[in-house]
Amino acid sequence: MQTNLDPVKAVAEEAGRFDWGPHASGDAFLTFRRAGQTLHANADKHWLSLSVTFDDPPPPGLPTWQSLLSSTRSCFLAKYAIDGVRPCLLCELPRDGLGANDCARAVEAVSVYGARASVGMSQLSPTRIAEAEVGLFGRQEMIRLFSAIENTGWKLWDQLGLNHWHAIYQGQERRFNVFVSFTSSWVYFQIPILDGLSSHRRQGVTFREILYRHLLHYNQRMHWTKFGLDHNEEIVLVLDFPMETFGLKRFRQATEGLAESTAEYASEVKILVELNHDPDLAAKLALGAEL
Repeated sequence: MQTNLDPVKAVAEEAGRFDWGPHASGDAFLTFRRAGQTLHANADKHWLSLSVTFDDPPPPGLPTWQSLLSSTRSCFLAKYAIDGVRPCLLCELPRDGLGANDCARAVEAVSVYGARASVGMSQLSPTRIAEAEVGLFGRQEMIRLFSAIENTGWKLWDQLGLNHWHAIYQGQERRFNVFVSFTSSWVYFQIPILDGLSSHRRQGVTFREILYRHLLHYNQRMHWTKFGLDHNEEIVLVLDFPMETFGLKRFRQATEGLAESTAEYASEVKILVELNHDPDLAAKLALGAEL
């Protein structure tokens, strides 16, 4: 950790590696340009935030929103969102414990995924998660990790595979299944946010378009966490960070971030899904999505 790190300056030092040129600056922000894209970097006392906006965004609609959410699930350190009415690409990292390598990783993430998005947002495909060939953490090590946060509602439940674990988080209103995976490069949390309580997959195209648009708006509001769609088109809450920064402190920060997002958004998502059963409320939902 570098206590005197200026994260925006660290971002500026990395930006040129990915063809970003200086565009504008202020006290705590910088903007950069490359062909068809603008990179915004800013920092406050809690977060480093990067966003990429696109000069020529794709047409709105279900193919675009579904593609962005499916890809977000495996956009390491980054996520797609909607800022106002246009898609954008975001990355946020907590300032506490932030180092120059974290800033470099963040710039790399938004630059690489931004380049892919410029090819065609409605045709994005999820990135394959490479498996580690050896076990990275034993059961006793995982028990010690979860014991340190057990008083906040977290409990290790079972081992599902070589580097895949099932945990439980007892939230304010209900219990969540949490799946934690490790690769040689990444730590990856995934929470099925509906977890069998409701389903949206059999609902109409118009409603799913509205729902997915709302999820992308939530991604713009949330820090670090993100909503995505898994291979079964189920809604998942995801958080990931580089394995090189793994430790109890970062692990605790990640679980705190997930807890905050479930508290704020899990019930909202469930209500949104169930609104489709009420034509009047669904119409209001559609109207709200247009505002």
